Amino acid sequence: MGANIAEGQDSYQGKEFSRYLDISIRSAIESDHWISTLLGLGQDKPELKELEQDNLETIKMLKGLKNKINDKRNQAH
Repeated sequence: MGANIAEGQDSYQGKEFSRYLDISIRSAIESDHWISTLLGLGQDKPELKELEQDNLETIKMLKGLKNKINDKRNQAH
């Protein structure tokens, strides 16, 4: 996720950065799937539950950033 954002950071003002955020969001959602799978297989460890919560928070932040950028772009047009 972080690597995708870093890769797109030079494109902050363009549509390209939004695309990199989309990739990051999808990666975080994929990670959520794997964490949930591990929890469902009985890997009920506190570290995994904490990782799951952190990942969900990351998804929310990424979506919020994407929405803010899109709103700003729409106001400029």
